[in-house]
Amino acid sequence: MISGDISKYQVSFVPVAEIFCDHEFNCRGRIIPGEVRDLADSISEIGLEQPIHVQPYEGKPGKKYRIISGHRRFTAVSQLQWKTIPAVIRTDLTDETKAREANLIENIQRTDLNILKEAEAVSWFVVKGYSQSQISRKLGKTAGWVDVRRKLMLLPEFVQKEAANGVITQSHIQQLFQFRDNPEKISELVRYIKERADEGERAIQIKQNMDIIQFAKVRRPTPQEIKDRLAEIGAMITNKLPDEGFYFPHKVLAWAAGNISLAEFYVALRKECNRLSLPFTPPEDVRRILDGLNQTKNQTT
Repeated sequence: MISGDISKYQVSFVPVAEIFCDHEFNCRGRIIPGEVRDLADSISEIGLEQPIHVQPYEGKPGKKYRIISGHRRFTAVSQLQWKTIPAVIRTDLTDETKAREANLIENIQRTDLNILKEAEAVSWFVVKGYSQSQISRKLGKTAGWVDVRRKLMLLPEFVQKEAANGVITQSHIQQLFQFRDNPEKISELVRYIKERADEGERAIQIKQNMDIIQFAKVRRPTPQEIKDRLAEIGAMITNKLPDEGFYFPHKVLAWAAGNISLAEFYVALRKECNRLSLPFTPPEDVRRILDGLNQTKNQTT
């Protein structure tokens, strides 16, 4: 049973030519005629099941009404060249805020609205100063539903686009939000999500894969990381270089870190090859330099 003022539910037949379809006002944005071709075919066959909602409007010359909700239905009917359309004339919407609220609330309840459009609708309420709980009550949604859409609007546009495409899920949005001040990290994670999605993986948990992402990334290690890897190698490898208290991997990392010369690196490599009974075949210029070093050493001794 409907309670309160039911005048806003009275249906009239309004001339199509007198109705302003304001795409800027509609939270769905511009309706492309090609998008409603199937709807137009359905209306042509079985009729219009729901009237549109309009309000008296003076902001557009030649128009008496503006659509509050039903922009897709109006566009479809226009393709069918109807002269009039069933409409509820909403005289209760006395200002722009109430009109936009009505548009947002009607559209937000529809299941075919993608998450970005829902987020844009929530953002309008946020800008107007509504609290999360107030938005939740107005839209009939949970606080968590509102929260994830509010966060989406605070993330970069490329994340919003992938969310609209269905690649980025609500769970991803919550996880990406913790990196909102690091666009490079977000870009890296979104790329990872898309790669996994292309391989058929849907339930991608960013937190569970963060170590994998970092481990597989090609980058310059920090001095501390090099020190940590040296310690790990020392704990795992027991075959020291002949006559030295070092392991060949130590020498590799030390050269990469800039702690030893290229000459020391090749000397260590030659010792490792000898230890493993492998041929030592460096570039010819390197061999000549090493031979020169050996001669100098022998002459000194």
